[in-house]
Amino acid sequence: MFTTSSAPSARAFLSHKQRNVLHSLILLLANVLLAGVVGWAVAGREGVYWAVVLMAGLLFFMPRVGPRALLRMHGGVALPPAQAPALHIILDLLCLQARISPPMLYYVPTPHMNAFAVAGRGDDPPALALTDGLLRALPLRELAAVMAHELSHLRHNDMRVMAMADVAGRVTSSFSLMGQLLLLLHLPWLLVEEHPVPWLLIAILLVAPMVSALLQLALSRSREFEADLEAARLCGDPLALASALARMERTQHPMLSRVLFPGRQDPNPSLFRTHPDTGARIARLTELARSGAFTPLLDDAALQHALDAAGAAWPTTGMARPARQTRKAWQLWR
Repeated sequence: MFTTSSAPSARAFLSHKQRNVLHSLILLLANVLLAGVVGWAVAGREGVYWAVVLMAGLLFFMPRVGPRALLRMHGGVALPPAQAPALHIILDLLCLQARISPPMLYYVPTPHMNAFAVAGRGDDPPALALTDGLLRALPLRELAAVMAHELSHLRHNDMRVMAMADVAGRVTSSFSLMGQLLLLLHLPWLLVEEHPVPWLLIAILLVAPMVSALLQLALSRSREFEADLEAARLCGDPLALASALARMERTQHPMLSRVLFPGRQDPNPSLFRTHPDTGARIARLTELARSGAFTPLLDDAALQHALDAAGAAWPTTGMARPARQTRKAWQLWR
């Protein structure tokens, strides 16, 4: 939450937030527009019409897996309040701050440090999953910040936004492939009749799928930045999230690897990453913390109360550490 003496910093935060939302909206609209352009290139007005119909149909009929079924596939088990009282105290406080209903809390038995949110479906409420590695490595203060980040994804329906972008990308790729096949079939006729080769159309059909994929990646990075800012507002502790991101980065890239192979941490250019550079995220959060615009939602007394309620230093009880070699890293929202 904001302090009353930091109005300029609060305005700067809102400016960051509004800019991120605007970027996301532009990127999403650009992806949908690109699908329409490729539809027009293939079949004119009817192509645009069918592109819209296909996107709407895919969004409506695309298979949806509820959170419980999805998490069961990944070995997740529900964490009731009696088993994880500290986490539920933190979750209730964050949801009260965010003005949303608390999602179901799940434990995923993998040593990898990760957290992800799953949107609800029908009567199946949304879920927030925390891995064994994350629970054992982060103190409660940093866990609260990570949970706030995932709640931000749920609060702003980021999974549905990315699903819309994915559908637009699939329609773009389908129309592009269809157009390329039609051009190949008509190419002999064009050469025999000496008609001009539609180079612009060919360029659009070849480049559109790649542009659509890049737009989806940029949208994902924008939503991550937005979730970071929203998490800082919810927990009032940007440094906690920055510290958690630093710990996760060190786990993914151990010290020995960073020293011996400094250029191999992330070989992908920033344009092709689903998440922003961790250093850039930490720098933004550190800048927010220096502004003094936030008051921690969880002070020392609240954390101590949560620990006392848990009855142990680790946030859950009765969970055995999983076998390290039997689990894989997850590729969901973090």
